[in-house]
Amino acid sequence: MTTLSACAWCPNDTAWLPSSVAVAYAQLVQHLLAGNQGRPWCRWVEGCIRARRFFVTPAVVVPSEHGFVELIEAVQTVFKDLESTSQASRAAPVALTVLLSSLPPLGSIEPLLMDRRPALIADGLMMALLHPESRMRSLTSEGHGHPYQASHSFLTIRRAVQEDEVFVRINPVLSKTLQTWLASSNPK
Repeated sequence: MTTLSACAWCPNDTAWLPSSVAVAYAQLVQHLLAGNQGRPWCRWVEGCIRARRFFVTPAVVVPSEHGFVELIEAVQTVFKDLESTSQASRAAPVALTVLLSSLPPLGSIEPLLMDRRPALIADGLMMALLHPESRMRSLTSEGHGHPYQASHSFLTIRRAVQEDEVFVRINPVLSKTLQTWLASSNPK
């Protein structure tokens, strides 16, 4: 069973992380905020960081595909705990990102996450795998480039929002699942 400990990311307070891990997270944040053509890949990152609700973990070794599945489950559990206990402003969303220092080949673990995506979305969660070899293109009509290609491997999770439709619209099952969850979580 994978055990995770997380702490809010603060660029000026990284002493609790080994320096190589702190550098990896700094590069990730820069990548997410810089985006492409002046537009951040992830608009929610800045608000999460400002509200101290962008949580990170020390580096995790993923020894096998089974270990990756266990990590997905552990990340869900820790995220929900952070979301329910975080003392920061509720106006900013919570995000949890795990640095993966070693893992099986990308082609063998991407399908494992894809298999779990319907259950994640039904629970109102968006999870993404960022990887140096990712070739996934931007899914927005105005986007260009490879938003999931990062300097290191990361697994990240946050609460789903209406704007996530762009990520699931090519899959009718995921799109309907997201719309169902959004309708149930935001009753009129």
